[in-house]
Amino acid sequence: MIFHRLLASIALTSLATGCAFFDEPLSDPGIVVPSGIPADTQAEPLPQPTPPPASAESTTTPAPQPVAKESAPVSSSGNYLIVAPIEQFPQDASNIAVVHLTNRSSNRDLAICKALMENFTTVDVEDVPAQPLTVTVWPVPNDNAGANCIEMITEYEAIDITAQAEQRIGGSDKGPYLLTRHLPTDKRMIYDFSFKTNSALSSAVNQWVTLLGSSPADWPEYRRAQ
Repeated sequence: MIFHRLLASIALTSLATGCAFFDEPLSDPGIVVPSGIPADTQAEPLPQPTPPPASAESTTTPAPQPVAKESAPVSSSGNYLIVAPIEQFPQDASNIAVVHLTNRSSNRDLAICKALMENFTTVDVEDVPAQPLTVTVWPVPNDNAGANCIEMITEYEAIDITAQAEQRIGGSDKGPYLLTRHLPTDKRMIYDFSFKTNSALSSAVNQWVTLLGSSPADWPEYRRAQ
């Protein structure tokens, strides 16, 4: 899975350098990873050596067994929060959302950070399980940024969005916004939390998650939190 996500990261580099998140649909990277060796080119199995007879007086110490790597946290809802550069989002997710902060306020930014952590499982990019339901990206400039909400707010790096999306957001609303895309169909939605109080942001995020469970064809292009 790490190799798959590395390929996705390479293919999406242009997104960070010149293409806005709400711009034209991403093109297929066209990279095919071989699934195995063709049957007619597989090597013959090597003969296995015959083990020596066991001795009753043998004192050979068994070889130590490798310690299994601890499994990554798995969200029961399939929803994950990653703190990473935007170009590193998993390409196999059903939905991808990016946090868009405007009219920066420390209290407001802290409230949305806590709301996301309450609703999603926070993991590193490489630990997101295959085919997650929704992955929300808190965009930062590098992999080492943002270990907690204070650092996430300090190191937040706004992503590029199109002029059309910027007009829909406007300069008077305080946000925050979740810029949302359904990757299989490329349906896009701007979700606005401007009219929710800080204490109501967690329940509003949960309402957004519920909306994502509906058909993407029914998503509005722009929705204020209800």
